[in-house]
Amino acid sequence: MKHFLLSLSLLWILSALVCGQVANQQKATVYFYRLEEGSVWESKKPKIHIDNKEIATLQKNRFFKVTLSPGKYIIRAQQKSTEIPLAVEAGKEYYIRATQTVGGYFYNQGLSQVAAEQAVFDLKKTQPLEAKHIKDRSMVSAKQ
Repeated sequence: MKHFLLSLSLLWILSALVCGQVANQQKATVYFYRLEEGSVWESKKPKIHIDNKEIATLQKNRFFKVTLSPGKYIIRAQQKSTEIPLAVEAGKEYYIRATQTVGGYFYNQGLSQVAAEQAVFDLKKTQPLEAKHIKDRSMVSAKQ
């Protein structure tokens, strides 16, 4: 009886893992990151939005990821002028880099989609986003 229950438990765990992998293949993964930009004055943290919903505040040298259903989204930082459209497909990964510069008394934020090769190199310089900067825990993960 013990062997039967152990086998049943292992089968349940294996099926849960397989189902989780299938579910992830039906979604897209979008990584957001920000590198050190040099100036001590550039300390404002961009608030990241997907379809006008704030999901996180991105610190320097940090990253986070979101899992999205296939479709079209509008991504932006705090400033509305930073909007970029993003169409995602199931099973694919996308990389968005946040930048910020100082122009006079103003912060100029930007978002840009980055090629995977460059993003993977950049992400090695970052750490996971601190939990206190995550606004929507149902969407945002700070795990690799």
